[in-house]
Amino acid sequence: DARLILGINFEADSRRIASTESRALLGAIGPRYVAGFELGNEPEAYSTLGWYYLHRTFPVLGRRPGYGLNAYLPDYASVSAGLPAGVPLVGPASGAPQWLVGLGRLLAAEPRIAVATFHRYPLHRCDTPRTSIDYPTIPNLLRPAASSGPATSLAAAVAVAHAHHIRFRADELNSVSCGGARRVSDTFAAALWALDTLFNMDRKQVDGVNVHTFQSAIYAPFAFTHHHGRWRAQVRPMYYGLLLFTRAAPPGSKLLPTLHRGPSSLRIWTTRGPGGRERVLVINDSPRRSLVVAVRLPGTPGAAAVARLTAPSVSSKRGVTLAGQSFGDQTSTGILSGTVRTTTIAPTQGRFVVSLPAASAALLSTAGP
Repeated sequence: DARLILGINFEADSRRIASTESRALLGAIGPRYVAGFELGNEPEAYSTLGWYYLHRTFPVLGRRPGYGLNAYLPDYASVSAGLPAGVPLVGPASGAPQWLVGLGRLLAAEPRIAVATFHRYPLHRCDTPRTSIDYPTIPNLLRPAASSGPATSLAAAVAVAHAHHIRFRADELNSVSCGGARRVSDTFAAALWALDTLFNMDRKQVDGVNVHTFQSAIYAPFAFTHHHGRWRAQVRPMYYGLLLFTRAAPPGSKLLPTLHRGPSSLRIWTTRGPGGRERVLVINDSPRRSLVVAVRLPGTPGAAAVARLTAPSVSSKRGVTLAGQSFGDQTSTGILSGTVRTTTIAPTQGRFVVSLPAASAALLSTAGP
């Protein structure tokens, strides 16, 4: 029952093409499964990146040089007029900071837009010097700013969207732009980054996130193969971080304010779920330093169950386990295998004392009031 945001050709600047494409998709998929139509993809790049090439050499641009929001608004109005009525619009699918500033103008001009969408990557592989803090390395990915920065940069636009009574979605997010970076995006560091980043998005009231992937992407959370009539999936480290987030912040839970002291590698997030059950996620991003953390919760909590996310090292591509379970090298079921391994700890003088090996995370779950 997933509902899809469907991308519609905008670079062609043709109402007829957009209308034909959107109606074909809507008719084949059915309106029940369509969350909205998203015109284009990062239109700020239409005037600089080749749309297609003549003779494999000469780039043809989709828009004239200097194309920006002022030119985009009438283009959007013209092309979107050909899309089927009754289906929400989504946009602007931009990754440019200057387009964030102009979101209010777009929403005022286009009342059909029901979800504002923007793209974010903390690190950049294409055309980025190795000396830059934005260059893809594991230390740069585990900097606090790499997980808090994407959400912080969106905060003002989130407020604009909510003031217009629409949702805000980071509908393209991953660790490194241009498809990811080997020995960074495909390592356990990406799992720890994803955990912290999603909580930062929640804290800034982003309504939803789509983790970006495509066939052969280095940062893909999983990859599929088909052999002798059977599908198999290779589950990569980042997926374990996404899975742990769903356990730390299940549907219906609320993020609680959390105060903590410690090194910058320590991140702590607390949620309260239905029934009053509290969960505390503790992340140690340090590749070498282990930590011992004392967690104090309000009231008089009883025992807490502890589930751990671990790997041989922060640069590991295999051997990741969540509560003792894993998908192994390949899976044909998509179900974690192995025995669930959690520990139960009781508070000591009102505090839960948890040891955190280097490059690991632990989820404490109370039984509720």
